Amino acid sequence: MIESRLKTEGKVTQKRNLTPSTSKHDPLLRPLLFIVAIGVLAAGIAWPRLFSKENVQTDVLSVPGMKDDVAVRIATNAALHQITGILEDDHAILHGCEISLSRRVVTYHEGRRLRQTDYRTRIQAAIQEEGYASQIVALHHNPLPPVIVPDRVYPSPWQDRHTAILFIPDMTGIQDANRVADAIAFARAGGDIVEVVPDSTARTIELTYDRFKLTRRNLEAAIAGVGVGTEPQNYPTGSENAVARGWRSLQEGFPFALFLCQLF
Repeated sequence: MIESRLKTEGKVTQKRNLTPSTSKHDPLLRPLLFIVAIGVLAAGIAWPRLFSKENVQTDVLSVPGMKDDVAVRIATNAALHQITGILEDDHAILHGCEISLSRRVVTYHEGRRLRQTDYRTRIQAAIQEEGYASQIVALHHNPLPPVIVPDRVYPSPWQDRHTAILFIPDMTGIQDANRVADAIAFARAGGDIVEVVPDSTARTIELTYDRFKLTRRNLEAAIAGVGVGTEPQNYPTGSENAVARGWRSLQEGFPFALFLCQLF
Protein backbone atom coordinates (compact mmCIF):
# COMPACT_ATOMS: atom_id res chain seq x y z
CA MET A 1 0.00 0.00 0.00
CA ILE A 2 2.74 2.41 1.02
CA GLU A 3 4.85 1.30 -1.93
CA SER A 4 2.05 1.87 -4.44
CA ARG A 5 1.38 5.29 -2.91
CA LEU A 6 5.02 6.26 -3.30
CA LYS A 7 4.98 5.15 -6.93
CA THR A 8 1.84 7.23 -7.55
CA GLU A 9 3.34 10.31 -5.92
CA GLY A 10 6.49 9.78 -7.95
CA LYS A 11 4.53 9.79 -11.19
CA VAL A 12 2.68 12.95 -10.20
CA THR A 13 5.95 14.62 -9.26
CA GLN A 14 7.47 13.58 -12.57
CA LYS A 15 4.52 15.02 -14.51
CA ARG A 16 4.68 18.25 -12.58
CA ASN A 17 8.37 18.57 -13.34
CA LEU A 18 7.75 18.14 -17.07
CA THR A 19 5.29 21.02 -17.31
CA PRO A 20 7.78 23.85 -16.68
CA SER A 21 10.26 22.40 -19.20
CA THR A 22 7.76 22.73 -22.08
CA SER A 23 6.51 26.16 -21.07
CA LYS A 24 9.90 27.75 -21.72
CA HIS A 25 9.31 27.24 -25.48
CA ASP A 26 6.06 29.24 -25.48
CA PRO A 27 7.68 32.61 -26.36
CA LEU A 28 9.00 31.07 -29.60
CA LEU A 29 6.09 28.78 -30.34
CA ARG A 30 3.36 31.41 -30.29
CA PRO A 31 4.95 33.84 -32.78
CA LEU A 32 5.75 30.88 -35.03
CA LEU A 33 2.15 29.74 -34.99
CA PHE A 34 1.02 33.31 -35.68
CA ILE A 35 3.33 33.56 -38.71
CA VAL A 36 2.08 30.23 -40.05
CA ALA A 37 -1.53 31.35 -39.63
CA ILE A 38 -0.86 34.62 -41.50
CA GLY A 39 0.87 32.69 -44.29
CA VAL A 40 -2.06 30.31 -44.67
CA LEU A 41 -4.49 33.24 -44.74
CA ALA A 42 -2.43 35.12 -47.35
CA ALA A 43 -2.14 31.99 -49.49
CA GLY A 44 -5.89 31.50 -49.31
CA ILE A 45 -6.48 35.05 -50.53
CA ALA A 46 -3.82 35.00 -53.26
CA TRP A 47 -4.51 31.50 -54.58
CA PRO A 48 -7.58 32.36 -56.70
CA ARG A 49 -5.81 35.30 -58.30
CA LEU A 50 -2.52 33.53 -58.91
CA PHE A 51 -3.78 30.21 -60.19
CA SER A 52 -7.22 30.94 -61.64
CA LYS A 53 -7.84 32.09 -65.18
CA GLU A 54 -10.97 33.91 -64.10
CA ASN A 55 -9.00 37.14 -63.65
CA VAL A 56 -8.00 37.20 -67.35
CA GLN A 57 -10.30 39.38 -69.43
CA THR A 58 -10.28 39.79 -73.21
CA ASP A 59 -12.11 42.67 -74.87
CA VAL A 60 -12.27 44.01 -78.40
CA LEU A 61 -12.42 47.81 -78.53
CA SER A 62 -13.53 49.89 -81.47
CA VAL A 63 -10.85 52.43 -82.41
CA PRO A 64 -12.28 54.57 -85.23
CA GLY A 65 -9.18 56.75 -85.40
CA MET A 66 -6.87 53.92 -86.54
CA LYS A 67 -6.79 55.18 -90.12
CA ASP A 68 -3.08 54.68 -90.86
CA ASP A 69 0.06 53.05 -89.51
CA VAL A 70 0.88 55.98 -87.23
CA ALA A 71 -2.58 55.89 -85.65
CA VAL A 72 -2.28 52.11 -85.17
CA ARG A 73 1.01 52.60 -83.37
CA ILE A 74 -0.43 55.39 -81.21
CA ALA A 75 -3.39 53.24 -80.13
CA THR A 76 -1.24 50.15 -79.57
CA ASN A 77 1.27 52.02 -77.44
CA ALA A 78 -1.49 53.57 -75.33
CA ALA A 79 -2.91 50.13 -74.54
CA LEU A 80 0.54 48.67 -73.93
CA HIS A 81 1.37 51.48 -71.52
CA GLN A 82 -1.75 50.70 -69.51
CA ILE A 83 -1.15 46.95 -69.38
CA THR A 84 2.60 46.83 -68.80
CA GLY A 85 3.66 50.40 -68.09
CA ILE A 86 1.51 52.21 -65.56
CA LEU A 87 0.47 49.06 -63.69
CA GLU A 88 3.76 47.22 -63.93
CA ASP A 89 4.13 44.01 -61.93
CA ASP A 90 5.49 41.20 -64.05
CA HIS A 91 7.21 43.70 -66.35
CA ALA A 92 8.45 45.97 -63.57
CA ILE A 93 11.31 48.26 -64.58
CA LEU A 94 11.96 51.15 -62.25
CA HIS A 95 11.41 54.39 -64.15
CA GLY A 96 9.93 57.87 -63.97
CA CYS A 97 8.86 60.55 -66.42
CA GLU A 98 8.30 64.30 -66.05
CA ILE A 99 7.23 66.62 -68.85
CA SER A 100 7.26 70.39 -69.33
CA LEU A 101 4.84 71.37 -72.07
CA SER A 102 5.90 75.01 -71.97
CA ARG A 103 9.52 74.04 -72.66
CA ARG A 104 8.62 70.92 -74.69
CA VAL A 105 10.99 68.87 -72.61
CA VAL A 106 10.82 65.32 -71.25
CA THR A 107 12.98 64.13 -68.38
CA TYR A 108 13.06 60.34 -68.36
CA HIS A 109 14.60 58.30 -65.54
CA GLU A 110 15.67 54.70 -65.63
CA GLY A 111 18.57 52.53 -64.48
CA ARG A 112 21.98 51.88 -65.96
CA ARG A 113 20.42 50.70 -69.24
CA LEU A 114 19.77 54.34 -70.13
CA ARG A 115 23.51 54.76 -70.64
CA GLN A 116 23.43 52.36 -73.61
CA THR A 117 23.44 54.18 -76.94
CA ASP A 118 21.30 51.57 -78.68
CA TYR A 119 18.62 51.83 -75.99
CA ARG A 120 18.45 55.61 -76.26
CA THR A 121 18.23 55.24 -80.02
CA ARG A 122 15.34 52.82 -79.54
CA ILE A 123 13.50 55.36 -77.41
CA GLN A 124 13.93 58.06 -80.04
CA ALA A 125 12.84 55.67 -82.81
CA ALA A 126 9.66 54.81 -80.85
CA ILE A 127 8.87 58.51 -80.42
CA GLN A 128 9.55 59.11 -84.13
CA GLU A 129 7.18 56.27 -85.04
CA GLU A 130 4.38 58.26 -83.45
CA GLY A 131 5.29 61.29 -85.55
CA TYR A 132 7.50 63.31 -83.17
CA ALA A 133 11.11 64.27 -83.70
CA SER A 134 13.26 64.29 -80.57
CA GLN A 135 16.72 65.28 -79.47
CA ILE A 136 18.57 64.02 -76.39
CA VAL A 137 20.27 67.11 -75.00
CA ALA A 138 21.65 65.69 -71.74
CA LEU A 139 22.30 62.41 -69.96
CA HIS A 140 23.46 62.22 -66.36
CA HIS A 141 23.80 59.83 -63.46
CA ASN A 142 21.22 61.36 -61.13
CA PRO A 143 20.62 59.34 -57.92
CA LEU A 144 17.79 60.31 -55.65
CA PRO A 145 18.99 62.21 -52.58
CA PRO A 146 19.21 60.42 -49.23
CA VAL A 147 16.10 60.36 -47.08
CA ILE A 148 16.52 62.51 -43.97
CA VAL A 149 14.26 62.02 -40.97
CA PRO A 150 14.74 63.21 -37.38
CA ASP A 151 17.90 61.67 -35.92
CA ARG A 152 18.51 59.43 -38.92
CA VAL A 153 19.66 59.58 -42.55
CA TYR A 154 18.73 56.76 -44.92
CA PRO A 155 20.73 56.12 -48.12
CA SER A 156 19.34 57.04 -51.53
CA PRO A 157 16.35 54.84 -52.42
CA TRP A 158 17.45 54.88 -56.07
CA GLN A 159 21.22 55.10 -56.28
CA ASP A 160 21.46 53.87 -59.88
CA ARG A 161 19.02 56.38 -61.39
CA HIS A 162 20.05 57.94 -64.69
CA THR A 163 18.22 60.83 -66.35
CA ALA A 164 17.91 61.68 -70.04
CA ILE A 165 16.60 65.08 -71.11
CA LEU A 166 14.74 65.06 -74.43
CA PHE A 167 13.63 68.11 -76.41
CA ILE A 168 10.51 67.44 -78.52
CA PRO A 169 9.56 70.56 -80.51
CA ASP A 170 6.10 69.37 -81.60
CA MET A 171 4.93 68.33 -78.13
CA THR A 172 2.54 71.17 -77.32
CA GLY A 173 -0.37 69.59 -75.40
CA ILE A 174 -1.32 66.85 -72.96
CA GLN A 175 -2.40 64.57 -75.79
CA ASP A 176 1.06 64.89 -77.35
CA ALA A 177 2.71 64.23 -73.99
CA ASN A 178 0.60 61.10 -73.49
CA ARG A 179 1.71 59.83 -76.88
CA VAL A 180 5.37 60.46 -76.09
CA ALA A 181 5.09 58.72 -72.70
CA ASP A 182 3.37 55.77 -74.40
CA ALA A 183 6.16 55.59 -76.99
CA ILE A 184 8.78 55.47 -74.24
CA ALA A 185 6.78 52.67 -72.57
CA PHE A 186 6.88 50.77 -75.88
CA ALA A 187 10.67 51.12 -76.01
CA ARG A 188 10.96 50.15 -72.35
CA ALA A 189 8.93 46.97 -72.95
CA GLY A 190 11.20 46.03 -75.84
CA GLY A 191 8.45 45.90 -78.48
CA ASP A 192 4.88 44.76 -78.94
CA ILE A 193 3.27 42.33 -76.50
CA VAL A 194 0.86 39.46 -77.16
CA GLU A 195 -1.81 41.08 -74.95
CA VAL A 196 -2.37 43.85 -77.52
CA VAL A 197 -3.52 42.84 -81.02
CA PRO A 198 -4.62 45.63 -83.39
CA ASP A 199 -6.69 45.09 -86.54
CA SER A 200 -6.23 48.07 -88.83
CA THR A 201 -8.80 46.81 -91.35
CA ALA A 202 -11.62 46.50 -88.82
CA ARG A 203 -10.24 49.42 -86.78
CA THR A 204 -10.39 47.40 -83.59
CA ILE A 205 -7.90 46.34 -80.98
CA GLU A 206 -8.08 43.13 -78.94
CA LEU A 207 -6.80 43.45 -75.40
CA THR A 208 -6.09 40.77 -72.80
CA TYR A 209 -5.60 42.07 -69.29
CA ASP A 210 -5.98 41.35 -65.59
CA ARG A 211 -9.46 42.51 -64.60
CA PHE A 212 -8.34 42.86 -60.99
CA LYS A 213 -5.98 45.65 -62.05
CA LEU A 214 -7.63 47.22 -65.09
CA THR A 215 -11.11 47.76 -66.50
CA ARG A 216 -12.37 48.20 -70.02
CA ARG A 217 -13.03 51.82 -69.19
CA ASN A 218 -9.37 52.38 -68.23
CA LEU A 219 -8.27 51.11 -71.62
CA GLU A 220 -10.92 53.06 -73.53
CA ALA A 221 -9.88 56.23 -71.74
CA ALA A 222 -6.20 55.62 -72.46
CA ILE A 223 -6.81 55.20 -76.20
CA ALA A 224 -9.22 58.14 -76.31
CA GLY A 225 -6.65 60.25 -74.45
CA VAL A 226 -4.26 60.03 -77.39
CA GLY A 227 -6.93 61.08 -79.87
CA VAL A 228 -7.75 57.87 -81.76
CA GLY A 229 -10.40 56.14 -79.67
CA THR A 230 -13.98 56.56 -78.55
CA GLU A 231 -14.41 58.37 -75.26
CA PRO A 232 -16.17 56.45 -72.49
CA GLN A 233 -19.52 57.92 -71.53
CA ASN A 234 -19.23 60.83 -69.07
CA TYR A 235 -15.44 60.55 -69.22
CA PRO A 236 -14.14 63.15 -71.69
CA THR A 237 -10.53 62.50 -72.67
CA GLY A 238 -10.22 64.18 -76.07
CA SER A 239 -7.48 66.60 -77.03
CA GLU A 240 -8.99 69.50 -75.07
CA ASN A 241 -9.70 67.41 -71.97
CA ALA A 242 -6.93 64.83 -72.10
CA VAL A 243 -5.74 63.62 -68.71
CA ALA A 244 -2.01 63.16 -68.13
CA ARG A 245 -1.15 59.45 -67.94
CA GLY A 246 2.16 57.88 -66.99
CA TRP A 247 3.93 61.18 -66.39
CA ARG A 248 3.77 64.22 -64.17
CA SER A 249 4.38 67.92 -64.66
CA LEU A 250 8.04 68.87 -64.54
CA GLN A 251 7.19 71.62 -62.03
CA GLU A 252 6.75 68.79 -59.52
CA GLY A 253 10.11 67.31 -60.43
CA PHE A 254 13.60 67.87 -59.11
CA PRO A 255 15.66 71.12 -59.29
CA PHE A 256 18.31 69.50 -61.51
CA ALA A 257 15.82 69.02 -64.34
CA LEU A 258 14.36 72.50 -63.89
CA PHE A 259 17.84 73.98 -64.16
CA LEU A 260 18.55 72.16 -67.41
CA CYS A 261 15.27 73.34 -68.85
CA GLN A 262 16.42 76.93 -68.54
CA LEU A 263 18.58 76.16 -71.57
CA PHE A 264 15.44 76.27 -73.67
